[in-house]
Amino acid sequence: MAATGKNANNAETVENWHWFLKKLESILGPRVLTFISDRHEGLIQGIRDVFPTFYHDWCYHHLKNNVRSKTNKKKGEHCAAMGLFKECFYSSTHEGFDQGMQKLKDMGCDGLHKFLSEIPVECLSNAHCLGCRYGYMCSNIAESFNSWIKEAKGMPIATLVNWIRLKIMEQMSTRKSKGATYKGFICPRLEKKILASIRAGVQWRITKSGYMEWEVFDGKYTHVVNIARFQCSCRVWFTEQFPCGHAIACMHSNNINVYEYINPYFSIASFRASYDRPIKPIPDYDKPIDVATGDLVNPPTVVGKKHGRPKKKRIPNTSSASFKRPIMCGNCHTQAHHNKTTCPHPPAKKQR
Repeated sequence: MAATGKNANNAETVENWHWFLKKLESILGPRVLTFISDRHEGLIQGIRDVFPTFYHDWCYHHLKNNVRSKTNKKKGEHCAAMGLFKECFYSSTHEGFDQGMQKLKDMGCDGLHKFLSEIPVECLSNAHCLGCRYGYMCSNIAESFNSWIKEAKGMPIATLVNWIRLKIMEQMSTRKSKGATYKGFICPRLEKKILASIRAGVQWRITKSGYMEWEVFDGKYTHVVNIARFQCSCRVWFTEQFPCGHAIACMHSNNINVYEYINPYFSIASFRASYDRPIKPIPDYDKPIDVATGDLVNPPTVVGKKHGRPKKKRIPNTSSASFKRPIMCGNCHTQAHHNKTTCPHPPAKKQR
């Protein structure tokens, strides 16, 4: 069945996503990963069809923009509701998620509670996530890349691709030089995380239970840590695939080498291996030659070119449009979504 109008655009977008995911499938191989994206229809269908064994979770920032309209700002519940939504999303335990959802219901956010209840909980909650996010809750890396190439988006496609190649080539060279200066087993940022967990764990009560198992009281909750199974009842070790503060405190207090229980992907060796193969420069004389004419291959002829300047701004997600910021009206002196010109109230009388 042929689609027309908006449906044709949607069908074309879904087909493009399927093509992209098929190409990605040949690169990833047999590994099972977790995709983090917005709730785009093409991605939801494509990942389900092309990667049936993979997991698909949703980006926190995109979903936060979706739920902004579900709260009532006039009642002053917006900020509190957004805080509870973040608490539900980031909570690593089922109990924390359930408590946050109950608080939303108790404070009267029925619209937000209903919206979140209709979403598959395994795509929404960090605690119910079936795969592993490695601590990443949003698709910031994609947004950062889009911002990174913003100045080149108006270029012709060949120039744009070459511009991106040069940027990535320079970035990989810089990070390779940076990785050569690292010392130890893991990257400096994670090393600071371990030291912070050790300092916090000094004040905790750590009681040994059995072989490689401890009970840890952190001043608020009691957790069970089993180092042999790489488990902690807080589930942070599972969701981030990096030892949580409770596990690190147990290892430090019992003279156990923390680095033996850290995923090799976090090591300096893995960081260096990621940038070990540089992107080679491409000279001009190596460009493809048209066999028939002996000339350089020209860009394809564009048929049906649209009138006017091409759009440079990205089209926002359908339900992720930016929330309107209240402004101060110069006439009625109240915060609202109007100014002095569009104020519905009569102009204030000047005092003589």
